[in-house]
Amino acid sequence: MGRAYRYHCERCGYRADVCGAHVEASGFQMTTIHCKDCRCLYDVLSRVELDRPVADGTKDGHPEGHLHLAESKWRELEHRFSLVSGSLPRKKELHFKIKTASPFQNRLTQLCYQLVLECPIKITHRVRSWKEPGRCPRCRDYLERAALPFREWD
Repeated sequence: MGRAYRYHCERCGYRADVCGAHVEASGFQMTTIHCKDCRCLYDVLSRVELDRPVADGTKDGHPEGHLHLAESKWRELEHRFSLVSGSLPRKKELHFKIKTASPFQNRLTQLCYQLVLECPIKITHRVRSWKEPGRCPRCRDYLERAALPFREWD
C-alpha cells in the first residue's frame, strides 16, 4: 500500500505533496527526488513494468539510451500513474532514459525498466533521491509531515 503525505516547512512555508521515499504500485515504482535547481520535491517514475514489445526502440536501438514509448503505452502508464499521483507533472517529451532493462524470470512477456531519475521540469537539472525525514529544499530546515496521508492506494 502506498501513501502520499503533505510536507510543510514551518520556517519558509514551503509545501509539497509527495510520498517521501520509494513507493511501489501496480506496474511501477515512484521515488521522491529533490531537484537542486528548481529547489522543489517531486515524485517521479523510477521503475516501470510493461509488456513486450514496450517501445518503438530499446536501449540497444538508440545511441542516447532513450526509451520511446508508443502513445498507447504512454496513455496506459499515465492512467495507472494518475490513479496514484494527482498532480504529477507530465514530461513534455514521451521518452525516459533507461538505466537497465531486465526480463522477469516468472513472467517472460514482461520487462522491468529501471529509469534514470530526472527532474520533470528540465532534464539537465541536478537531482538526488529524497527520504523522510528530510530537509526543506529551499531553507534546509526539516520538513514536517502531516499526520494523515494526502492520498492512499493499493
